Amino acid sequence: MTSRRPCVICGGDMPRRVSSLQKTCSAKCGYESRKRMLRPPRTCPVCATTLFPVRHRGMWMKHCSRRCYHRAVGVRPAMLSVNCWECGGAFVRTAAALKRVARSFCSKSCQTAHIRGDAHYAWRGNKDPNRGSEWNKIAAAIRRRDHYCCRRCGLTQAENGEKLAVDHVRPWRTFTDKALANHPDNLAALCKRCHSKKTTTVERRWLKGDVVSWKRWVASLNLPSAKFGWVA
Repeated sequence: MTSRRPCVICGGDMPRRVSSLQKTCSAKCGYESRKRMLRPPRTCPVCATTLFPVRHRGMWMKHCSRRCYHRAVGVRPAMLSVNCWECGGAFVRTAAALKRVARSFCSKSCQTAHIRGDAHYAWRGNKDPNRGSEWNKIAAAIRRRDHYCCRRCGLTQAENGEKLAVDHVRPWRTFTDKALANHPDNLAALCKRCHSKKTTTVERRWLKGDVVSWKRWVASLNLPSAKFGWVA
């Protein structure tokens, strides 16, 4: 009588009524055998338990459980001490967070205070609401010249719902001579939407050095002269 063959997983005797090609004694041992063939076992670096890793978010797991993972992560020196650029107070940040930025701040209020005023990239000087003694007459003349339509999109003053804004193509704050700033070739009637886009988008890009977008904006206004459209 032939002796029973041992199971390759648990070492137990194989049943007599099994094929000679079968290597495991049960479905559980068969699953374990297939798992070992697909994923070679490794040792958990925390508790030294043997595990068969599975893929999680595209990576093979290194730890046998979430508890071991958190124990391994907790001992890493990931947090570094750094001083705030505004108040000088000490706080901690991860090494990756410090690499992403040039300056670090302990709070949002310190960050806001640091870039306020002339330190902000969009700073355009102090506000000066005075556009000259004849500004109302000049603005009325520009609206009349542009036939009470937006110079860029053609929206009428009635469709705009209020008087069209008379915009300085090259910003008012960049001039030292008010007469030159109020030259008709530097003024254009704009609707609310176009005026907002010019002030919040086009001018800010120009302040950052994007002269190409600025020239395209000036060209879209079809003014008689474009010499005021940008700073030479």
